[in-house]
Amino acid sequence: MSEVWIQRLEDKNHDNRREAAFVLGNTGDPEVIAPLLKMAADPEEAVWAATHRGELVDPDSPDHPRVVAIESVLRLAQNEDCWVELRQCLTHRDPDIRGQAAWCLGYCPYTDEDRRAEVEQALKNALKEPDQRVVYNALLALENLRAVELANILPL
Repeated sequence: MSEVWIQRLEDKNHDNRREAAFVLGNTGDPEVIAPLLKMAADPEEAVWAATHRGELVDPDSPDHPRVVAIESVLRLAQNEDCWVELRQCLTHRDPDIRGQAAWCLGYCPYTDEDRRAEVEQALKNALKEPDQRVVYNALLALENLRAVELANILPL
């Protein structure tokens, strides 16, 4: 069943992509994490969805497929197996997936201090990444976790 919905993440129809992201977010299947992260990072989607049925579309609006994909990943990450998969996506071969995983790891709720420390260390390691998108998302994640202050790192 997940395979059909994963394929729909690449559909040209904005509504189909959003529906697929939402459905996959409710599966509890760790295998859907990487495809959802890939869709969330799709650069073509930002251009393609600039208009939808003649209306301008805000890529940060709550009903945008990329936003739904990220929300789905964050919802899935509450499941232990899915969280482990999200954490492993930080070392995925695709830099788009690594970058989105870094961002998501910074916005997961952490009640376990050991897990939070593990994530902070993994994100700090990601700062050595050659792909700047991954570094940028790792910095945002670390700032959200209050592990770093960007104002002290980045020249403004």
